[in-house]
Amino acid sequence: MLDLAHRLKRLDHTVYLNHDYRADLDCWKQFLPLWNGSASFLNPVWTPVSDMLLFTDAAGSIGCGGICGDAWFQLRWPEWVLRLNPPIAWLELVPVYLACVVWGSHWRGKRLQFYSDNQATVAVWKKFSSPHKGLLEIIRRIYFHAAKGNFTLRIQHIPGVANAIADSISRFQMDRFRELAHSAKTEPEPLDSNLTELSRSLHQSLNAPVGYLTEKSIDCSLPTWLQEPEELTEPEFDDFFLSA
Repeated sequence: MLDLAHRLKRLDHTVYLNHDYRADLDCWKQFLPLWNGSASFLNPVWTPVSDMLLFTDAAGSIGCGGICGDAWFQLRWPEWVLRLNPPIAWLELVPVYLACVVWGSHWRGKRLQFYSDNQATVAVWKKFSSPHKGLLEIIRRIYFHAAKGNFTLRIQHIPGVANAIADSISRFQMDRFRELAHSAKTEPEPLDSNLTELSRSLHQSLNAPVGYLTEKSIDCSLPTWLQEPEELTEPEFDDFFLSA
């Protein structure tokens, strides 16, 4: 919805509802039957994921993974993902999405501060908009699970993230992982997803020009009529959230 709204220069301009807009409506259609009719305030303080021993990582040609306390998951990239060669921002958001699927029910009321050393990932998340349909679909699904679990999250840039444990999981370096995480569970968390729910939108992104998704190519500005009086940083739905 925001992506379509960004294209309007004036409030009296006509806009046609596209596939992505209807996908957002469908997301709300799925969520509303789960909503109990109440809304709650989130914790006033942002919680760095490191305080929860929560780390995620993606290895370009291998897979992705994450760890939260002693629980962990990992996933090898399916063949269709490797064939489509998605941008690094897409790869890095996948384990964040899977972490929300696996552990989101335990994060009720939290504001989670994720970190990434990739500027494009951070820029896409701040704008909640991208010409890449695959990225829009992941963002949509992350916020569906956030609404369902009554938590919110943001991603900030930090150079050179020290992420050895999650790095070893995403690279399937299990001996290294066991050396770094002695208390981790023997078996990974079961994953209900093999990312097929993301395949259609990623295929639709094939027509995007190569190399367009860089930190310099992502304009985080908004039309004048969408601007708030103070500096815009993130959509202001962090303080007040619906809970399922």
